[in-house]
Amino acid sequence: MWKFGLSCQKFVPKIKFTDGIEVARRDAQAAAERLEARLREVEYANTIASGSEARIEPKRVLAVQKLIAGIVDFRERMLPQYAQRFKELALSQTPDVLFVTCSDSRVVPDLLASTHPGDLFTMRNVGNLIPPASAIEYSVLVLSVANIVVCGHSECGAMKAVMANNPRPETPNLIKWLHHAHAAAFRLEHEGALDAKLKPHDQQCVGAT
Repeated sequence: MWKFGLSCQKFVPKIKFTDGIEVARRDAQAAAERLEARLREVEYANTIASGSEARIEPKRVLAVQKLIAGIVDFRERMLPQYAQRFKELALSQTPDVLFVTCSDSRVVPDLLASTHPGDLFTMRNVGNLIPPASAIEYSVLVLSVANIVVCGHSECGAMKAVMANNPRPETPNLIKWLHHAHAAAFRLEHEGALDAKLKPHDQQCVGAT
């Protein structure tokens, strides 16, 4: 049986804020209070479980705690450093690049490119595929970005699924989406390896982009 009782106080420390940050702090406080209420629900579920495993997994709740703690940390530590930049971006944006990449959690565009808010117009999807997309039209025709970068990555789950060609019937939307990569898979199969040193799914990642 899972048991835990955590307090939101550790995630919302009492420190001084400027007037401009106080609203953000209240938002974070409200989010933490909602989390606290959720934790109480979990405690109740644990109580009535009567020795059996509770249906609510602590891992899920702790993941939300981690997220809220990160938001609070950003509000308190990072937001003041970017205050002027966000003020400049409040009414418009002029990004230099349309950056197309995968939704994979291991790919963090601003981290790997050392960019800042307003630098990249980012389009993310499963497999960093490029079907007809409104994001492309908007970035090119409205924002007038100067460059388009397509960033693939190794060990992509989407490309592994395409190469395996063993669709899971419970994921109909994913099956339809990955259809956009079939042309690249066909070329890879019939035209040969792009780089023989790479695994097939990593070659597919290059070919699909």
